Amino acid sequence: MKRLILLLCLLLVLPMSACRKIRDLANIDINIPYSTEVTLPVFYDEGVPIPFGGFSGTIGPIALQTNSQEYMAQYHTRADMIRYVRLAQLSVKVLAPVGETVDFFDTVRVYISAPGQPEFLAAYHYGPPAASDSIALTCSEENLKNYFLSDVIYVKMNGHFNRVPAPGTRVGIYSVFNMVANPLY
Repeated sequence: MKRLILLLCLLLVLPMSACRKIRDLANIDINIPYSTEVTLPVFYDEGVPIPFGGFSGTIGPIALQTNSQEYMAQYHTRADMIRYVRLAQLSVKVLAPVGETVDFFDTVRVYISAPGQPEFLAAYHYGPPAASDSIALTCSEENLKNYFLSDVIYVKMNGHFNRVPAPGTRVGIYSVFNMVANPLY
């Protein structure tokens, strides 16, 4: 009798798990790159000493067109088929002047918002980075589907600075969003 009950349970559970795996095979999984460049504002004039412990500054918000309708058309999907959109990578790279490094940052926080959506911490890096011209940030696992479906998202970068960046410092903000859609869900 116990074997019969066990067999019946297995017959009910196995098809359910197999259906889920078959549905997952239909996933459309794409990486969507976005990038922008920004010149850092002058936070302190040259020669003016910065406060002990550094200073904080905000850059943005910077508007980025999501082009979500074009991506959905390109990959033959619709908004209701999108399961999630996540920020897979985000990095900040010094573009100019030559020789400038990102070690002027002690902390970097990148916030994302969209019309009708709250602002949230999307990526961060705490602690001084190595003397390099770029820094990779740790990304949030938050589902950004509603942000992606907006026509525009706003990126705001907040940093704590150890030193004043060189005048005219230009940085690139490079991100990759991972979108997963499935016509069977």
